[in-house]
Amino acid sequence: MASRAELEKQVRELNKTTGLQIEVTAESQEEITFALQQTRQLLGAYKEKYDKNYFLRSLMTGKIQGAEIDAYAKKLHIPYEEKRVLFLIETKSTVDDFMLELLKNLFPAQGKNYIVKMDYHQIVLLRPSEEPKEHVYEESMSIAHAIIDTVNAEAMSSVRVSFGRRMNELSDALESFTDVQMAMRIGNIFYSEQLVIPYNRLGTGGLLYQVPRNHCEAFLREVFCDELPAELDEELQMTVKKFFQYNLNIAETSRQLHMHRNTLIYRIEQLQKRTGLDIRIFEDACVFRIAMMVMNDLKIQDK
Repeated sequence: MASRAELEKQVRELNKTTGLQIEVTAESQEEITFALQQTRQLLGAYKEKYDKNYFLRSLMTGKIQGAEIDAYAKKLHIPYEEKRVLFLIETKSTVDDFMLELLKNLFPAQGKNYIVKMDYHQIVLLRPSEEPKEHVYEESMSIAHAIIDTVNAEAMSSVRVSFGRRMNELSDALESFTDVQMAMRIGNIFYSEQLVIPYNRLGTGGLLYQVPRNHCEAFLREVFCDELPAELDEELQMTVKKFFQYNLNIAETSRQLHMHRNTLIYRIEQLQKRTGLDIRIFEDACVFRIAMMVMNDLKIQDK
C-alpha cells in the first residue's frame, strides 16, 4: 500500500532530477496511490530521455536491449560503434559526490569518458580505447593503477578495480559488466591482496570459482582426510605467503622476513604436522595453496 511518505520522497526526487518545483496534493489512499504511480512514470520518462547515467546503468543491468540501445544512444549523443574498456571500481566505504567528482576530473567527459554510479559501493568507468590490440591490457592496467593511486591519495579511500576485454560497440556493455562483476567477486575470494583484477587474468581462482561446492568439499576431505585444519594464525599466513612469493626458497624467504633459517623451517614443519603437507615439496605446495583457496571460497559462501 502506497504511503504519503513514499509519495513525498518520490516528489522530492522528481524535483531534484528535473530542476522543477512540483507540488502534489493527495488526500485519500486512492489519490496517494495514483499520484505515486504518475510521479514514478514522469521520473522514469525524464531520466530515459535526458539522463545518460540512467541509460548506461540500465544498459549494463540488462533493462535496455536490442534496437532500443542504438535509438537511446543517438538521442543522448553517445557514439554506438566505438572501442571502449569497462572498468569496475569498488570501495568498502560509501561512494560519495567527492569521489565521483574526483574521477570525473581524472577522466573528463570531453574525452568521451562516462562515469556511472551503480550503487553505494560500485562505480563504472567506460573509457575509449584506441590502442593497438596487443597494448590494450597494458593500457588498462595503467589506468586501473591511476584510479587506485588517485582515489587513495585524494579521497583517502581504498578501492579495487577490475576491467574487461575491449568492447567494439555499446551493446557489449552488458556482457562486459557481467564479466567484471564476476572478476571482482573472484578477486575478493581468492586474491584479497590484489588491487587490480583483470577479467582475462583470473588464473586458478577463475577455475575454482566454477567448480561445484560438493566437488570442492570432496577435494578437501581427500586432502585432509576429513579433518580440516584450523584457520592459520596471521604470522603463519604471512610466512606461507612469503614462502610462495619467493618460489619455495628457504634462504630468500628467511632473508625477506628477517628470520633465522631454522625458525622458518620450524614453522614449515609445524604446518606440516597440522595439515600433512610439506610445502617445501612443489606438489604439496600446489595442493596446499589450492586447498586454502577452496576453504576461503567455502567460508565466504557460508557467510
